[in-house]
Amino acid sequence: WTGRIGVDYHQGLAGFENSRFYKLDLLKSVGQFADIRLQLSPRWTTFGGVRWNDTRHSDEQRAVNDVQSQTNTIGLSYQTPKGNSLGMEVKRTDVQFPHRQSLLASLQDTAYTEESANLLVDYRFSEKIRIDGSVGYIERRHPHFGFRDFAGEVWRTELVWKPVAKV
Repeated sequence: WTGRIGVDYHQGLAGFENSRFYKLDLLKSVGQFADIRLQLSPRWTTFGGVRWNDTRHSDEQRAVNDVQSQTNTIGLSYQTPKGNSLGMEVKRTDVQFPHRQSLLASLQDTAYTEESANLLVDYRFSEKIRIDGSVGYIERRHPHFGFRDFAGEVWRTELVWKPVAKV
């Protein structure tokens, strides 16, 4: 068994792009998380976790963009003797905008639920080079704005080069 429990905090100036809001606005984000991994055998591992985020604007005019979310994750992975791994994860995220619900009820409530299933790959070509990526399917549903719903394939890939002592 291994696991983590923690809190992270970030504070910074909110961006000006796409907002036409040019006043001081500090963006504060607090995240809380707990995750656990259970090694079932030398090759198989199961994992799961939960994460809560709360992001708030300091300026009252931007409070309508405050957001709260909860993400739940569960998965299973297999690791080869050479350190490569193949896994599957399922995620569900519920997102709320607490100050939008009070303005114009369903006309402003852009809350949504997102569910995804992903195949995870970590392939090591050598000590220095590896590919890390995922491919999957995602569905995002908005209870009040069905025209914003999305469902489709998603993927991510990353080539990682790690210099070693000889470099």
